[in-house]
Amino acid sequence: MYGEGKTLSAARTFHVPSSTVEMLAEHLRRTGRTDPEAFVLQSPDGGPMRPSNFRERVYKPALKAAGLPTALTPHRLRHSAGDHMRENGEDLQTIQKRLGHASIRTTADIEGTLDVVVDKAAAERLDTMYSSARGHFADMADSSEIAT
Repeated sequence: MYGEGKTLSAARTFHVPSSTVEMLAEHLRRTGRTDPEAFVLQSPDGGPMRPSNFRERVYKPALKAAGLPTALTPHRLRHSAGDHMRENGEDLQTIQKRLGHASIRTTADIEGTLDVVVDKAAAERLDTMYSSARGHFADMADSSEIAT
């Protein structure tokens, strides 16, 4: 880490999808990086890249190459990551830690709205649970385990 983070929760460790690790490793190979202390994204002299330079030199060209609008901000991508985690059924505390929110309330305010996909998945899980419970009680009734 270079310098101080925005908040205390900015410094964190979390797992990265293996596909992302593979892309980063390819980037490091392509750019000839072997020093484990080197910046993944760096200025021409090897130092840290200023945010304004990053946007113009790296981020906007990458958006164009991907066919995405150049108005798409890194912060919007961050929200998208939270949305995708929520759609995949991740709990708010996991999302909070991965996004580095200092407060679960921040995460709940941003990611707490139930997407239709998440809501449908929750209903399906409840249905499975209720069906299982009905079967259990029916088995109990059939075996005379319920006292009358």
